[in-house]
Amino acid sequence: MIAWADYLYTGNSKSLAQNYAALKNNKLLQQYARPSDGLLNVSGLIDWPTGERDNYVNRYINTVVNAFYYHTLLLMKQIADVLGHTADAQQFEQTAAGIYQSFQSVFFNPAAGVYIDGEGTTHSALHANMIPLAFGLVPADRKAGVVDFIKSKGMACSVYGAQYLLEGLFLAGEEEAAIALMTSDSPRSWVNMMREGSTITMEAWGEAYKSNLDWNHAWGAAPANIIPRFVAGIRPLEPGFAKALIGPQPGALNSLQIKTPTIRGDIHLSMDRQPDRCTFHITIPANMTARFVLPAMCDNYADISLDGNPAVVQQEGTQRFIDPIGSGIHVVVVR
Repeated sequence: MIAWADYLYTGNSKSLAQNYAALKNNKLLQQYARPSDGLLNVSGLIDWPTGERDNYVNRYINTVVNAFYYHTLLLMKQIADVLGHTADAQQFEQTAAGIYQSFQSVFFNPAAGVYIDGEGTTHSALHANMIPLAFGLVPADRKAGVVDFIKSKGMACSVYGAQYLLEGLFLAGEEEAAIALMTSDSPRSWVNMMREGSTITMEAWGEAYKSNLDWNHAWGAAPANIIPRFVAGIRPLEPGFAKALIGPQPGALNSLQIKTPTIRGDIHLSMDRQPDRCTFHITIPANMTARFVLPAMCDNYADISLDGNPAVVQQEGTQRFIDPIGSGIHVVVVR
């Protein structure tokens, strides 16, 4: 995951090439694949600390490890494509497709409409559902039930698990629920870290959850990447930000303003929502194009302009977007 993120944000494949053998042979744990269905047969760290696992029943054939396995297989397929390893790419893709089917067969509980923790248990923890949701393992016809289950759990995970909980909710279009979790003042919240006196994100939500926690843990800083990547929606569509995605998911927010650095320069985005319109100011650096995805809150508006002229709006599924937008300063008005 780190290797692919580095390539997406830099556009430099040298690190991928240098580490390809290690990624392929040492990091995938394919030696633990069960011959009958390909699922990894290995216990793993579900969350940290123990009390933050929502009573997850850790089995050797379990949802969390195999969700990560599926996700990394898909990333390895893309890495192999970039490096020209065509046969490897085909193999990774085929293996991932098999894991997807096995995952649905072994881990989905049709009676409850959610995923179980692992083979041999009927228990369903938050983690068994939020991580598959974040990694694209929940089919469309099962998503509503899984999302409802996840939302009913609240922040029943640690600061580490919060990363995947928030990603899953945003990817499922549940930005209001995700933003509510980020701005909550409950005991499991970033507000609670401040309430306990910390000025840097902590290892746990508070001393009640880990008595020997430290007060400078990067893995407690999920909003620091979630806000630019999902609330503002700024992510690379092409390696090295040759093309950027700008797809804000502001939920009920009336305004936002952000500057996101990229290897090609800073992307600026601001939003101002009024009762009759929503205005976006966008600055795109030189040598970059962008796709601007209209937020869900704009669905009820039909008049969309780009720089004072009627915008050409494209649609894929329920998503509406303007593509491409070139470098420079732009204004999108929706009303």
